[in-house]
Amino acid sequence: MTHSLDRFRNLSSSFSQYVSRIGATLAHITTLPEEAAPDIRVGSRTLTAQLLGYIPINTAPQATLNFRFFIDGVQQTVPVFRITINGISVPVMASHLAAGAMERRDSRLVPYYSIDALVLLMPLTALRAAGWQGPAPPGIQLDSTGNFCNKIGLYEQQGTPLYSDTGVTLEVFPTSSISASELYASGNIRRKARDRASVILRVMELIVLWRVVSHANLANDEFVLIDGPLFMPFRYSRLADNALAPLESFNNASTANLSLFNRFFRNTLGLVKRVEIVPHLGLDRVFQATGTYQVPLYLFQDVVPSADDEVSSHTISAFLRLRPEILPELQSIWSPVSGLIRLDIPFGAISSPNENWADPGFQPNLHRAITDPTSRHYRVLQGILETALRERWPIPESESPHRMLTEYYAIAETEKWLRAMLLQPQQIRALFIGP
Repeated sequence: MTHSLDRFRNLSSSFSQYVSRIGATLAHITTLPEEAAPDIRVGSRTLTAQLLGYIPINTAPQATLNFRFFIDGVQQTVPVFRITINGISVPVMASHLAAGAMERRDSRLVPYYSIDALVLLMPLTALRAAGWQGPAPPGIQLDSTGNFCNKIGLYEQQGTPLYSDTGVTLEVFPTSSISASELYASGNIRRKARDRASVILRVMELIVLWRVVSHANLANDEFVLIDGPLFMPFRYSRLADNALAPLESFNNASTANLSLFNRFFRNTLGLVKRVEIVPHLGLDRVFQATGTYQVPLYLFQDVVPSADDEVSSHTISAFLRLRPEILPELQSIWSPVSGLIRLDIPFGAISSPNENWADPGFQPNLHRAITDPTSRHYRVLQGILETALRERWPIPESESPHRMLTEYYAIAETEKWLRAMLLQPQQIRALFIGP
């Protein structure tokens, strides 16, 4: 993706005129400090889960499947101006977001597809409830009506400005998320803006995945790896496009919709490298130093959402340690759980085409293939886990000890490619100053 100078000139003209029209004050650029302890949230929640069993894999396995695509998303969110109402200075943020997929071709990683969007994040409904009479921002609103795929397409093709009202939710029937009396809590206003940017980014990642599964002609042994919990982007599938609305819940995976679910879940895996949710029992074998990895497989019964991590039904959660050998060398990592990753493996990825894996009574058959040659589930799971462990080398370059333990090289390279597309904070702010 190459930024269009004309697109940013149009955006700068629209945004700077808007700032002048409403008499707002430009904000100073500040960099919010990141969490100093990189593993402070790791293993912070325990939940009851069904232990399906353990699959042993060698510590030096051969890759039997192909992790072909790697999807990630990045953002740059900064304050751009302030609106004063009733003596209160209300921050308004802007976020530049990019999502994309890299493809492995002949052992090389090459860009496959990407999208970006610059979105103004403003608590418009709360401001109006407080008596502010200014106009809405220019352009198209990313709101509960959805259709983000087409709206972001207009931004990319024509430079149409985008904005989102952080004062209301994105649910089918929107409710207030910020009241007029809460406008004085500037920290909460900024947090709501960052949360909204994260939701939009998840939608964009789903749009990228839609492109991949629709155009890449994936073979049965080829997989797409999403950076993050597998089901998290699907929570917002209605916002991407109405055609994807059934994907918001596995309860919709009826016979009528099963082909849609198979298209997205047959070849897609999630990689969680900051594991907040862990089962309350059974992880002890992961930390045993032997020549064979004992990978525990769990099934959480319901979708358990969180800000950065979540688990869901119809998905096998496999816990691995990628690089325990280097943990003793990283003095700043105090918790062994920090080296843990979770692979989210949907039922659809291990099932044959004629299996109705969405049926409430479906149960994976994890008997060893030696004693039960019909156990496709076991063989595919073992192949996924062996390939996942094989991917642990090389270690990506990083200043973060946690990432050295849990990051895949291919995901790190995808993130670097996308971050190179983002505007810097000063560049985003300059769009609101004008020529």
